Amino acid sequence: MILILMYVYFFGISIYVFYENDVLMPASWMWFLAYTTVFFTYIVNSGFYLWYEKRVDGYGKY
Repeated sequence: MILILMYVYFFGISIYVFYENDVLMPASWMWFLAYTTVFFTYIVNSGFYLWYEKRVDGYGKY
């Protein structure tokens, strides 16, 4: 979960710094951040689950 929080924070800060002098920021960047956060969360959660199952003599090993 820390990876996801770091991704959102650094991406948000970089967008802010890039558009700091402009009045508006394109909404497409916020959509991009939202969809990639969902995708990244799914990947990290799945990876963690696979790692955990392997570590504890996981799924299907009876």
